Amino acid sequence: MRDSCVFKYRGPPFTGASTVEGAAAELSRYAGTVVVKLGREGALTRAGEQVWKAPSFEVEVMDTTGAGDAFNAGFMYAHIVEGRLIPDALHFANACGAIAVTTIGGPTAPPSAGEVDAFIKERSDLSLNEEAKSCSSY
Repeated sequence: MRDSCVFKYRGPPFTGASTVEGAAAELSRYAGTVVVKLGREGALTRAGEQVWKAPSFEVEVMDTTGAGDAFNAGFMYAHIVEGRLIPDALHFANACGAIAVTTIGGPTAPPSAGEVDAFIKERSDLSLNEEAKSCSSY
């Protein structure tokens, strides 16, 4: 069994499930943690029976080049390197993806963890509703 799996949801999944949540559940049979990128809809993570969903940040999109890579790196850095809990790592990853789309051609110098945290703090009250401020679990 793999430790984790990250994929971009592109419609009816190859797992045969009719929803993204169902696809994550199916994939979690093979990977301990499944992270699903949902683009403008945010992201979803499943670890065991626990599922979290975090909304995206509203930013002016200049170019989506590198957004998925930034998200992946952000999640792995926050969760594996810094040891953040999955909801916080998912929120951090969404912020990394949002920052990446604000420049043309993708970011040439990735932001520091402090810059990502500042981005989150500046926008948390502006772009997230009360229920989703930290990351909803369902």
